[in-house]
Amino acid sequence: ARHTKHIKKHPKASLLVVEADPARPIHERRRMTVLGSLQLVSDPEEFELAKAKYLKVFTKSQIFFTLSDFRFYELVPEEVYWVGGFGKVATIK
Repeated sequence: ARHTKHIKKHPKASLLVVEADPARPIHERRRMTVLGSLQLVSDPEEFELAKAKYLKVFTKSQIFFTLSDFRFYELVPEEVYWVGGFGKVATIK
């Protein structure tokens, strides 16, 4: 798959988590960005655990596991950037 080729070539990724408060503008909400590298989940037990969790959320996705190139990757954090409000910022490495 195209996205797998991209992960193999560029394994860096980030995840943005934003406070769920629709009454406040996005720039006023607490938020955190996790930056890191994607690593293939190769341990069979970890894969089965991820598969069970995935199928619990995406109940009709069993067919993906018949594809030869379907994999799970985990984001291994290298840095966390946190914004807790005006003047409340931290970077954790």
